Amino acid sequence: MAFLSEENQREIKTIFEQLDHEVHLEFFTERESPIIIPGGNCPTCKDTRLLLQEVVALSDKLHLDVHEVTTQTVINESVRFVGNVPEAVFRQHLERAVSAG
Repeated sequence: MAFLSEENQREIKTIFEQLDHEVHLEFFTERESPIIIPGGNCPTCKDTRLLLQEVVALSDKLHLDVHEVTTQTVINESVRFVGNVPEAVFRQHLERAVSAG
């Protein structure tokens, strides 16, 4: 199942044409587990990972670094997103990623 329509892909490619350097997107996710742990399973992690893979495929300058963790990890970066990114702010996140370099 594709998350991005062809129109979305064209718009995102236009945004990424501004990239003049390599960008690594860091995705921290829980390890998938067949065991359901109350309060511990991430219901949006799989979809978020698939969406990020679609986005990264739109530019040779983008790279996705996936880190599977078992506990909450905090990192100090210029761009940080926690949880699922709402559609209304998705473009803003893309533009911030471009300008963060």
